[in-house]
Amino acid sequence: MSPTPSVLKTGMSGLWWRVFGTLVNRLGSIADLGRRLPLVEAVVALDTALHRRITGLEQLKLWLDTHPGYHGIRQLRRAVELANPATESPMETRLRLLLMSNGLLTPVVQMSLYDGTGAFIARPDLYYPGDRPAIE
Repeated sequence: MSPTPSVLKTGMSGLWWRVFGTLVNRLGSIADLGRRLPLVEAVVALDTALHRRITGLEQLKLWLDTHPGYHGIRQLRRAVELANPATESPMETRLRLLLMSNGLLTPVVQMSLYDGTGAFIARPDLYYPGDRPAIE
């Protein structure tokens, strides 16, 4: 079982985690995962962090701009391009990337669908509005 970091309430507004007694920077840690994991798993990590509001896309883009020479920066840049804060699970991210890597367009994530009267029908994980297939 992996450790669950506890977010510090003091210091830089919770921008630091305490993991096994060591302070680690949240944004830097997430960027490290994006630089070092295989691309699909890097996007999974970013999607999770974005969905849980641990960081934001603008913060990641700023980190990219201020660390241009870091090893793995190109991969992190690609992972940020592929990341989607609306994604709710790792398997959803993996399926979305699999569809895209096989030539399909980027699906809309977590789109609410309504019938002609405005009644809610469903909220599929992935949706292609033009062709209308929904993937749950």
